[in-house]
Amino acid sequence: MSVFSILEMFKIGVGPSSSHTVGPMVAARRFVASLERDGSLERVNRVRTVLYGSLALTGLGHGTDRAAVAGLEGNVPQSVDTDHVNTIRQECERSGELMLNGTHRIPFDYAHDVVLDVWHRMAAHPNGMRFQAFDPYDNLIGEQVWYSIGGGFVRQGSVEDPMIGIHDRPPVGSAFSDQDGDSSIDATAVPYPFTTCDELIALCDEHHM
Repeated sequence: MSVFSILEMFKIGVGPSSSHTVGPMVAARRFVASLERDGSLERVNRVRTVLYGSLALTGLGHGTDRAAVAGLEGNVPQSVDTDHVNTIRQECERSGELMLNGTHRIPFDYAHDVVLDVWHRMAAHPNGMRFQAFDPYDNLIGEQVWYSIGGGFVRQGSVEDPMIGIHDRPPVGSAFSDQDGDSSIDATAVPYPFTTCDELIALCDEHHM
């Protein structure tokens, strides 16, 4: 059984939505962190973010696009300047630039480099997104697919994950549930396992907690 810390269930983050705002920021931050780890960050000249399905359909209202761009800058939900998130589109449009991971300045065309694909979704989950990085010759040098699975948790997919039409039913076996979890969730044994509130209260009484 997967175990959630109380600090994972209730966390500091930016609103209005954990799945449509926090999750995309976390995923974008992990993408640029991976570029830094593999030594390709300084080669990046352009990045492209594609939001699919539910993220695209409600993205502007939930600030999904702005959250993802803030994540590309290296921000995290726990400490990001919310005023900056509110104005990040205007700032990028004014400067025509993005400070990737907070250290590497690149050209950035907000209207072109952030795509809301309202006609397609990833078959695995409605909250799918794709991040791509290109070098100065427009060669693809980095690409990741992520899913925001609820509560601010994210799950990395494969760039080969199938796409379907927004109104299509996912093929059998292609979708996973939000309960499939995040790779950061601890699945080890815990000293006081419980599945109901009554069991929790009984454990507290028994162990004087």
